[in-house]
Amino acid sequence: MTSQTNRPDLSREVADFSRDFEQRIADVTAEFDMARWQVATVGSVEASAEWQRLAVAVRRLWNQSADFEKVRDWYEQRSGISDPVVRRELEVLYARFLNMRQDPANTEEIARLEAQVESVYNNYRGSYQGRKLSDNELNNILQNSRATAEVREAYLAGKEIGAQVAETVLKLAEIRNASARSVGYRDFYEKSLAAQELDETELFAIMEQLEKATDEPFRAAKSVIDVRQVARFGLASAAELRPWHYENSFFQKPPAPENDPMQDLFRDGKEIEELTVKTYEGLGLDIQDVLARSDLYEREGKSQHAFCTTIDRRTDNVRVLCNLQPSARWVETNLHEFGHAAYNKYLDSELPYFLRTAAHISTTEAIAMLMGRLAFNKQWLGEVKGLNEDQLASRLEALNEAQRFQLLVFMRWGLVMVYFERDMYANPSRSDLNRLWWDYVERFQLLTRPDNRHAPDWAAKIHLATVPAYYQNYLLGELTASQLQAYIEREVEGHSLVQNKSAGDYLRKLFSLGSRYNWSDTVAELTGEPLNAKYFVEQAAAH
Repeated sequence: MTSQTNRPDLSREVADFSRDFEQRIADVTAEFDMARWQVATVGSVEASAEWQRLAVAVRRLWNQSADFEKVRDWYEQRSGISDPVVRRELEVLYARFLNMRQDPANTEEIARLEAQVESVYNNYRGSYQGRKLSDNELNNILQNSRATAEVREAYLAGKEIGAQVAETVLKLAEIRNASARSVGYRDFYEKSLAAQELDETELFAIMEQLEKATDEPFRAAKSVIDVRQVARFGLASAAELRPWHYENSFFQKPPAPENDPMQDLFRDGKEIEELTVKTYEGLGLDIQDVLARSDLYEREGKSQHAFCTTIDRRTDNVRVLCNLQPSARWVETNLHEFGHAAYNKYLDSELPYFLRTAAHISTTEAIAMLMGRLAFNKQWLGEVKGLNEDQLASRLEALNEAQRFQLLVFMRWGLVMVYFERDMYANPSRSDLNRLWWDYVERFQLLTRPDNRHAPDWAAKIHLATVPAYYQNYLLGELTASQLQAYIEREVEGHSLVQNKSAGDYLRKLFSLGSRYNWSDTVAELTGEPLNAKYFVEQAAAH
């Protein structure tokens, strides 16, 4: 047996493979990314067919057994790679191969089902009083109506899609599970966490910690919210409240109070664009080119959601999709998505292709969340939005509450998704998924399930179908955002994220690293300590 010290250095061999594989994968991946953009922005049958074709082509390249086995063998010998950049590139390659690994016989079926379900979500419009309404229109009813019958109908209209896609989502789950088991994993969920360099036991220990740490402050916040909603709808007591009374189809955000500090602050989508540009310019980050390539306003056939994408990581062809309306929700969302965009744009162009991406899903979500939070920030509203001291003073207490309630409400909602998705992949054929969903909603969000409802409401959440095993990264992103925010306020010159180029330089340091290091090492390097929940809990529970 060759000793560890005499083992040949694999650096050159691995680097040569990486460059060769880049040549094989980069062009078709860029074409696939553009096809997905076309599906989201155009929604045509032709665009969907092209996306499906390219999805098959990409998956086949990642599923060449000889390549996977070679990368896996090198990964098991990675201590024999002297070049740290090449070693990290191998770790990222292995994770990507693992994530994409599936039975070749199912490749076309997976691509077909994913394209099919994406098309349904993009084109779905709920039925309300005999009309087909967009998500924005249904949300406007939920936010503005004071009649229980109206919000109930709007809420249920948004859930109709669940019955249309549930069977496909579960079929995809079964196929994904089979592929995961073929490479030695319990199910797709476990394999996905491994591919994201997350340990399941450690992850759920964090989730349990978050549940306990946020329980008391969330109950207190929920009590305040319930008193307001009882008064708003003229109910006899909180016992009459149901999920449609909370202004949001999943209670991801808290309902606005009557003295909403963000009410009527924003004129139109163009103002939101201008505020977004000014926000990033204040950090020394130019997003004008991204804005020019983006698609920000709703129309028939276009995806009703929001996301950021890079069409080709060899370039800075970054773009954002939104559906802007003049509301605080869309200000926050636009700031959020351009946080992803700034991260992608300012990656170090000298990094190897497979390291030219965020350190982790959770780190890019952290930047997006950090930027989205500015919509409720007093300094941002003054220096960027332009409110005067009197306007700010009259809103200060409500702004602080809104920010804190937002952190708590989203965290508790995220716990629903994380726990439900793990259970769904553990047994997609279980007959009680609809009940299980509401069990978690009641446990984490303290909502009362609708009476005598037995529909797959869980399937109305697009992430379960199109970005599976992803949601834990939002929660880890919230923790990372809070830790980065605390560090900036404590250690970075200017001590603020608003109109502060020193803070922008700090963020660019994170961006430039790409995935050069493991995500946990990256967080420790940028903040001086490993990721922990204390900063989030302090911010969410502060009075």
